Amino acid sequence: MFAVTIDQKTDSTVWFGIDAYGNGVTSVAETDQHLPKKYALSQNYPNPFNPSTIISFDLPVNSFVSLKVFDLIGREVALIVSEELSAGSYSRTWNAASMSNGVYFYRLQARQHPAGKPVHLSKLKNWFC
Repeated sequence: MFAVTIDQKTDSTVWFGIDAYGNGVTSVAETDQHLPKKYALSQNYPNPFNPSTIISFDLPVNSFVSLKVFDLIGREVALIVSEELSAGSYSRTWNAASMSNGVYFYRLQARQHPAGKPVHLSKLKNWFC
């Protein structure tokens, strides 16, 4: 029997791949293949959207994350994430049912790595016609 403890408070997480056969462990290998290599903020999808959209981002290390949505004049209109997250890939949904049509911007702040992208909310019917 064995135990693996991962300290979620450290700046980085080390993942271990363990091969177990029969009654014993045959090898232990350090691997980080499942963790992102850099901070990244993806374009939301769908875009344009009505009434909700998905915003995805990657964290290479544990980070306090703030993901906010702003209108065109810079007012914060939604707080999607404000918490400490472990290294990994994440997706969050923004439901903008109470918002007006228009262009908004979402901004990710994780450590010293800010990033932002535009998003278009369209509540018009037959928008693609």
